[in-house]
Amino acid sequence: MVLGEAGPRAVVMTVPRGEFTVVEGANVAYEPRDTVRIDATLDDTAIVEVSRDTLREWRVRGAFGLTASTVGYLDRILGLTVDHASQRTQFGRPIAKFQAVQHMISAIAGEVTATQAAHNAAVAAAVACGIDSKAAEFAVAAAKAQAARAASAVSKHAHQVHGAIGFTLDHQLRHFTLRSMAAAKEFGDAREWNVRLGQLALGALDDGRADSLWHVITDSGR
Repeated sequence: MVLGEAGPRAVVMTVPRGEFTVVEGANVAYEPRDTVRIDATLDDTAIVEVSRDTLREWRVRGAFGLTASTVGYLDRILGLTVDHASQRTQFGRPIAKFQAVQHMISAIAGEVTATQAAHNAAVAAAVACGIDSKAAEFAVAAAKAQAARAASAVSKHAHQVHGAIGFTLDHQLRHFTLRSMAAAKEFGDAREWNVRLGQLALGALDDGRADSLWHVITDSGR
């Protein structure tokens, strides 16, 4: 069963066994991500048109779940980085005492906090309005865009603080940085969700559901 698009329609397709092939693959974190190639001519009985809202909600739910995972990855990266900087000594003192390292750790902490706050706002919107609401989609779009952007910045700074040891396969750090970067690309990257965020904001203004962009941002019920 495949949920997807066929031209302008959102559809669920039933693809018979033997009319698709699975190509094994992996994402940047070495997690299985296979590619399914369909080579079939399907008749109308195998295709059921569904509401585009179904397709939209599926992507929102996927992005929502990956944002929650990313919050966990980033928080663990912050903890590992603080521990390493406190324990690793250079020139007779922990590297956490050096201003450049402190700046990088502060940048990581800021991104982690922003991502947690964005995800908490998405949870609140989903609980208050339902995951299928425009309010929840708006909040999830903001959270996923922030999480995807933060994954890159946090990973960069964390690996700089850890130095070469952070890149080794035996170190814990790469399990979380690679997974955060993989999650950033799945169910829409930062650019896609930023575009959607703009569309939702402009739609609310055009439909008269808000009288200013400020109300779009601050009113979880819209």
